[in-house]
Amino acid sequence: MARAALLVVFLAFIAACDRQGADTARGSAAPTGATRLGIKSRLDELIKSNAALVGYLYSPEQPSIVAAFSNGELQWRSDPKSKSSVQGRADVFTWPDKSCIGFEQKNLFMPTHGPERYLVCEAVQRIQHRNNLPRSQDFTFDRGDLFFEYQPPQGTGFPQVYYLGEQK
Repeated sequence: MARAALLVVFLAFIAACDRQGADTARGSAAPTGATRLGIKSRLDELIKSNAALVGYLYSPEQPSIVAAFSNGELQWRSDPKSKSSVQGRADVFTWPDKSCIGFEQKNLFMPTHGPERYLVCEAVQRIQHRNNLPRSQDFTFDRGDLFFEYQPPQGTGFPQVYYLGEQK
């Protein structure tokens, strides 16, 4: 009887490891309370200061994204003159090459797909990224550089990266 119980516990442990490995292989990250304690200081400062930031592709004078932290939430909009189109409680997301603060939400128009993510990130190591069409553009971020990243629901498109600047 004890062997059967031990076997069940062992199999449950293996299954949990497999799920975690599959998430890592797909490039997803799950926000966790434990990770929140490991926030990079620059990201932590942004969220505490209720900073307003702009994301741009070519020129900071023409922002593509405007984001602002407010009381622990991240508000994200693509039109600088309009109100926030999406917002959510800021959580921590980590990958081997970057640490991010942002939120994920389900797109109501794609209920069968996973969530999309809106992120403010700091490079943990050198990152090279290529935005795919229609704006094919290459980005290189050194360790400590901040940037925006939008991740569409898995299988529906490609992540989009933006340079980050402070709103004037």
